[in-house]
Amino acid sequence: MQSSLHETVKGPAVAVDTVVFGIDEKQLKVLLLKIKGGPYNGKWALPGGLVNLGESPEITATRVLKNKTNIRSGYLEQLYTFGNPDRDMRGQVISVAHMLLVNNTQSYDLIVSEHYTDIQWLPVLELPETAFDHSQIVDFALVRLRGKMAYSNIAGSFLPKDFSLNELREIYEVVMNKSYDQKTFENELLSHGLLIESDNGLYHFKADSLSYFD
Repeated sequence: MQSSLHETVKGPAVAVDTVVFGIDEKQLKVLLLKIKGGPYNGKWALPGGLVNLGESPEITATRVLKNKTNIRSGYLEQLYTFGNPDRDMRGQVISVAHMLLVNNTQSYDLIVSEHYTDIQWLPVLELPETAFDHSQIVDFALVRLRGKMAYSNIAGSFLPKDFSLNELREIYEVVMNKSYDQKTFENELLSHGLLIESDNGLYHFKADSLSYFD
């Protein structure tokens, strides 16, 4: 009888690491966990874990987020595959990195799972030393986020469904790390046709292909 592929092919492990971005105290923050024990003891890391047999990377990302952080909703997208053979000193691990955006960091009852000693929202611009190549993954995610802010409704992931243009400008200023003139910002954004004005004078984004999990 012919052996199954996973019994005969030996190769690197496959993991998923997720950059979770949220805005708190007018700062863009990323969720990091402090590792307990092993060669990376005391270093901060992204929520991550190995892909189980029969799982897609997206399912792995949602499972790991629920089990290791208690985050169960948000906008999720796949970022990039990080495959440097030396990225993990314990053995070769390929990481399929993801990005998750949440609209209220204070609304989550975070947990500290067994392999960690702490979990914190930390400022993206003041990252501590991280394990593996996780600082590189965060940098990659930030470039992706800023790029998509220019042409999509991704900024809405940080906001309630209906919002003011001033609230939206503040999100852009935090993520892009720059200031905008309110009137110029409004004219530029409205010209792209991404916003719909509600009866109450607030706005919401037109729906597009952004996908959420909950």
